[in-house]
Amino acid sequence: MRLPGIGGSAFVTGFTSLQLLSAWVSGASPHCPEKLKELSSPNCGDDDPECPLEGPFHTVNQSVDDSFRYIKTSYCPPYDWSCLSNQKGRRPCARRQTFKIPLRPTIARSAVPLGLGWPAGKSSQEKDLTKLPSVGMNQGQPMLGAIGVLVNGVALNGVATKLSEALPSTTKLEGADRWVDAVLAEAWMDDDCLGHLSGGGNYHTHAGRWTTDQREVCGLPRDIPGKHSELLGWAFDGYGLYGPQDVDGQSPQDLDACGGHSGLTAGATASAYHYHMADMYPYALECYKGCPEPSNNFRFKDLPCVQEAPRSGSAEL
Repeated sequence: MRLPGIGGSAFVTGFTSLQLLSAWVSGASPHCPEKLKELSSPNCGDDDPECPLEGPFHTVNQSVDDSFRYIKTSYCPPYDWSCLSNQKGRRPCARRQTFKIPLRPTIARSAVPLGLGWPAGKSSQEKDLTKLPSVGMNQGQPMLGAIGVLVNGVALNGVATKLSEALPSTTKLEGADRWVDAVLAEAWMDDDCLGHLSGGGNYHTHAGRWTTDQREVCGLPRDIPGKHSELLGWAFDGYGLYGPQDVDGQSPQDLDACGGHSGLTAGATASAYHYHMADMYPYALECYKGCPEPSNNFRFKDLPCVQEAPRSGSAEL
């Protein structure tokens, strides 16, 4: 299945050098040519070639069986990524990945922690990254890596990062390393769609604070005023990720500690649990309501997730 708004040939047919290098041979002008010149440290290879800068982009493919929705992606964004920055001058690499989204989420007996343990809405206006609010390395272990996937194929990573990995190369870490809000600490790395790279070259985002105009440019559906937000992706426990609007078009006032609630969604006739992405902490998820599918992130094997008794019905996605 090809998702609306994402062009190009499906990546599952195989990568070709001609397709992936089209931005260079066609003479297309990237959005941020000067920033692109700074991304001069090769880190992609024959098995994981560089993501295309212009179309044809890799498409996202969906399939469904009795248990899972399968999201096949290449980690590559369906847009020009030339405006991103990072300490090592790296570029995004195309890496085949199939994420499994449970169709019948199983609620966890206790919420599965992902973030920094902060209340929703916590923020900071601090410009000095070394002075951002933080959590000591011995005070918890936030979830790193992907915690969900967006409909445009971009991975949604957890809200925390190590300060040492977020600082520009010109800024020295003072004191012990610590956990900080990745959206604030790594904002200097972001491209036009709020995405950037992990140390290994995986493209991802942490935030859900796109403007309405950004949505379509970034391969995501825009919201309709006065209506519930559209589906933006899926968390790995199986529940849907929606934008900031509830059924009346306003911000929901009853979100739980994880960032979700039960209610109607766009086009739905029955109430179901789902998450809302927002422009404030935790931006997407502070915790999982359900038990995540362990194959989606190797770190999930260490999560203490005890399931409640299975409930009938499937998630509203």
